[in-house]
Amino acid sequence: MLEGSTLGGQMLTKLLMKDLPVSPDTNASYFNSYGADVRERWTEFREMLASQARTGEDEREMLASAGETFDRLRDWIEAPNGTVSR
Repeated sequence: MLEGSTLGGQMLTKLLMKDLPVSPDTNASYFNSYGADVRERWTEFREMLASQARTGEDEREMLASAGETFDRLRDWIEAPNGTVSR
């Protein structure tokens, strides 16, 4: 889930550049963690995931974990300051 956000960062930068004086190398660097290597790093990550998902159960566990990460992130964003439980 978090690794996939690097792809979204690329898209956000392009949108920001349309209306604001931003650059992937300077004030939009937060959205461009891997710079020009995003596609290569994403491919490596996908290959690593594929090598770890040896069974259908492995794949289900990985998907559930990603879903839980989204749930926790949503809980954190929506919670009043300091009230998210672990």
